[in-house]
Amino acid sequence: MGLLSYLDAYKSMDDLMAEMKRIKIGKRQLYLWRDEETDNIVGIIGFDQDEEKELVLVRYSSVNPSFDQNEITYAMLTALTQEFPMYTISGSLAMSDILKGWALHEQRTMPHIIHHDGEGL
Repeated sequence: MGLLSYLDAYKSMDDLMAEMKRIKIGKRQLYLWRDEETDNIVGIIGFDQDEEKELVLVRYSSVNPSFDQNEITYAMLTALTQEFPMYTISGSLAMSDILKGWALHEQRTMPHIIHHDGEGL
């Protein structure tokens, strides 16, 4: 519950408990991100998976404030693409700026996959 409490949407105990219930009954998936150096959980990413549409809809991410927010969030998003390689990764309105930043980051760090001329592989 600790990392969820950093999110504005889960400041109230009722909202936090409702989200915990969604996770527990499988309506929402929650992945944890472990820091390799400290072996501590430093980030979480919550998403809905639509197998029929092959879509992962990222609802939120939260990172321990002691760590680089963008670096960890981008790593979690990249890990999702590796976990679900055939799925489209999308996000809630609250995640749109983060997803845009991640897409730009991926273009800079993986130019062999996403070319500047708009052509794919």
